[in-house]
Amino acid sequence: MILIVILGPTVIITVALIYGSGRWKSATREMHARLEAARQPVGRETYSQDELIGLPAPVQKYFRAVLKDRQPIVSAVYLELSGTINMSATGEKWKRFTSTQRVIAQRPGFDWEGRVEMIPGLSARVHDAYIAGEGILLATLFGLVSLANLRGTPEIAQGELIRFLAEAAWYPTSLLPSQGVRWKAVDDFSATATLKDGETAVTLLFRFDENGLIQSVRADARGRTVAGVTIPTPWEAQWSNYQSHGGMCIPTEGEVAWLLPRPQPYFRGRTTGLSCEFCTVTGVWGGFWLNRQARSAIVESHNRSKVDNLCPHLQRTPDTLDCFSQSEPRCLCQHSWPKRPKGKRAREFQMAAHGRS
Repeated sequence: MILIVILGPTVIITVALIYGSGRWKSATREMHARLEAARQPVGRETYSQDELIGLPAPVQKYFRAVLKDRQPIVSAVYLELSGTINMSATGEKWKRFTSTQRVIAQRPGFDWEGRVEMIPGLSARVHDAYIAGEGILLATLFGLVSLANLRGTPEIAQGELIRFLAEAAWYPTSLLPSQGVRWKAVDDFSATATLKDGETAVTLLFRFDENGLIQSVRADARGRTVAGVTIPTPWEAQWSNYQSHGGMCIPTEGEVAWLLPRPQPYFRGRTTGLSCEFCTVTGVWGGFWLNRQARSAIVESHNRSKVDNLCPHLQRTPDTLDCFSQSEPRCLCQHSWPKRPKGKRAREFQMAAHGRS
């Protein structure tokens, strides 16, 4: 009897945690399915410097700094991030987070899925997303207790499209005029960019450093939620520590702040993994920046997964797998990543893709 009394609550808690985890995973799959269902062709296959004609001078300098001529257009991005988030609206209450993020270039969309450590051993799960024109912010404990559920309003949609445009420094081909962005000159080191998606349009101020790289992105007003009320507030993202990935120069660190009378940073993060999918006329191919050991691991993982219509390039040895060249990714063909391994093999795939074993 004593054993039953002791084990009873433990069993109930375990079952509840399993149930909550299952609910969260189910919601995540549904959001990703919606994200993919809204996906549209990105149009042209590669970047051409002809697109720079007529753009403001600092914008031209930026694209020349971060892209090479005939750079494949990014159609999707997978990111892994870690850092800290300030959970206080008025003070300093920084909590560690880890996250993954899936971004689709056209139709603009993303889903940021994060785990924020509230106290040791207790994490909140968060979805911050823009899917098919809808802004979404969901947060729960254990996948059971709702902490936030904001979605479906014009203010949230605008705020999330602002995030998509500001974070395009990670996927710079999405800032090209061919991808729907309209640039307007401000001065020698800044310009505004406007992006419209459905009924939602946003305009941001991009500031560039002396090397032509994006230094900061500012919105005059982005919805800040305080005590359940959305307040339009000036907002800014700052980017730093640029590195070369797959022919593009992208930031690996960022800080985001509300520009109150005293600027209040609330997000500090860095990329711990990044991969892109590039578009061709016939379909989508995956480009990863891997060392030889990682390339070998990913090929082995795919060969074991029995993926339908597996691209024949993946059957080659790592020594001849030039599709994964670090310096110049090349077309893998439309059969590259339409279906990915699931379960344990999916984790092997992700670890290999980011150079870990």
